[in-house]
Amino acid sequence: PDETYKSKNGEFKDNGDMDLDEEDHEACCNLFITIGKTIDKNVAANFMRVCFTKMAKFGNDKKLSARTRFMYKDLIDLRHDNWEPRRKQEKAKTLDEIRKDVEREERLQAQQSQQYNNNNNNNNRGGRGGGGRGGGGGNMGNRGRGGYDNNRRGPDNYMSQRSMRTPKPQIQVDDDGFTTIVGGRSTRTLGGTSSGGGSSSGGGGGGGRGGSSRRNISPKPSRSPQRSPPRSPTPSSAPAAPSAGSSSGDSNKPAPLSKEKLERRIDNIRAEFMQDPTNIQELLLSVDELAGTPDAGFTFVSRNSDRIMDCKDDERKAIVTVISTLFEKSKLTKDDVGRGVGDVLEFIDSFVIDSPRAYEYMGDMLSALFHVKAIDIDWFCKVLEKTKSNPGTDAPERTVKECIVATKSKYGTGEANELYSGGAAKSKLVAVLGDDKWNVIAKDVLTDV
Repeated sequence: PDETYKSKNGEFKDNGDMDLDEEDHEACCNLFITIGKTIDKNVAANFMRVCFTKMAKFGNDKKLSARTRFMYKDLIDLRHDNWEPRRKQEKAKTLDEIRKDVEREERLQAQQSQQYNNNNNNNNRGGRGGGGRGGGGGNMGNRGRGGYDNNRRGPDNYMSQRSMRTPKPQIQVDDDGFTTIVGGRSTRTLGGTSSGGGSSSGGGGGGGRGGSSRRNISPKPSRSPQRSPPRSPTPSSAPAAPSAGSSSGDSNKPAPLSKEKLERRIDNIRAEFMQDPTNIQELLLSVDELAGTPDAGFTFVSRNSDRIMDCKDDERKAIVTVISTLFEKSKLTKDDVGRGVGDVLEFIDSFVIDSPRAYEYMGDMLSALFHVKAIDIDWFCKVLEKTKSNPGTDAPERTVKECIVATKSKYGTGEANELYSGGAAKSKLVAVLGDDKWNVIAKDVLTDV
């Protein structure tokens, strides 16, 4: 007999029609596999009950093929298991997922390559003192008499190499004109003799006669009676020359990225932060990888600022947190933030067409940047003046109003009054908005002004 059920979406009933072909049965099962989890809610409980009661009948109908009956039974089991399949199905990856995998592999390869280079540099620095006359050489081409090859493999030598991973030597010039190299386990004076362990690549620092290769050498700098070449008038301002075998500071920077690769990396950094917002250290390390690319900070802020106009609330919140955190950690400068956000704010009217809440989103981000002092009232007024290029625009007053509302909501009325109406801030905003518009805004959203 037909059963009729009522729900908010109308009446549903089983009309008893059992005449469906094979394709209809398969299409019905595939439809519920795709959307079943989405529509299986309380509001559609009656509808789902009617459908699955009918499916139970199909599952036991001997007139249907075994394949069709088992499709219905599998579908019923799937619903019983809260729409979680027994076996995880492999799905085609999106372009973003593929790009993210590529970026992860590139980062891993870069880290492995850098670690390999660091190990080679450490191995070529020489020994810490030979066991016999002549000491241990730094490499095979420069072994001293009675020395040993520091690159030989073995448990003792391996431990020796591990213990040699010390900070790079630094050149120091004292007030008397003596130049010394201080660093690691050895100290060497330019033009003088070695004190203790091995020197840089190409020289073997000899220990005392019969000395041990595990002997600890005092790190105190020693002076040589030989003076260094005449110093320039401002020695403190001259950069220290790199020690032998070391590379300059610029070579330690990551290679610059192309525009497309930089933008893809920025998007991946944002996505990775959203997955684990508590891992600030990983965020900082990821941003450090952009250091070799010119204007990376500006591009980072600009791309994320543009993104807030067309994303979901959780991603928008993550963007604001990322930019604020990176500024507080000195990974972004005020210039990066000012230029990046300013480009979006200047043309905010063009975003309103596709994003009606654009002013609200911008006010939320600006309030956070005001709070961490990444922007100030002078920058704010300067950009607001640029928004007036569109005749008849109400961008300045709407932006100011949303900034005040967001600041009050997140940081309190006191901070809102201090930022927008305290000191010279009020007079500067009045100069941009005019007395009438400012008084309306102050009356609506500010107190104690």
